[in-house]
Amino acid sequence: RRVLFRSLVDQHLVLQDAALARAPLPQAADVTPLLAPIRARFASDADFASALSRAGITETELREHLLAGLQMMRYSDLRFRPEVLISEQELQDYYNQLKPKLGTNPPSFEDAREEVERLLTGERTLQAMDRWLGMTRSDTTILYHEEAFQ
Repeated sequence: RRVLFRSLVDQHLVLQDAALARAPLPQAADVTPLLAPIRARFASDADFASALSRAGITETELREHLLAGLQMMRYSDLRFRPEVLISEQELQDYYNQLKPKLGTNPPSFEDAREEVERLLTGERTLQAMDRWLGMTRSDTTILYHEEAFQ
């Protein structure tokens, strides 16, 4: 429950910052492509509805959850990615860490460079957001009520 609580607090803090910054946020229609692969896991609409019912949520609540996640992801990219600077040596080192996991015939660094840069930039962006969240959490009064999670 504490992990869920922390996740909800983090989401609230990021989305609150996004609102204060008047950041452009995705629209409800942007959720449709995210929902499609979830729906595709089920043989029919009835199976999908049944799974939602068993989970205790509605499709509207699922859409809202996906939209909040998309908003958080887009804003964190907008807010924190600009502070991420990666040297060529860091890219090479990251590739060398990944290389053993890429199988017996991994692509060359140059062939994989764009993907390596995307992965490392994403990782560093999340680290920057985590640092910001740590500072923001420490400056924010957060009350945990156990009964809200029962």
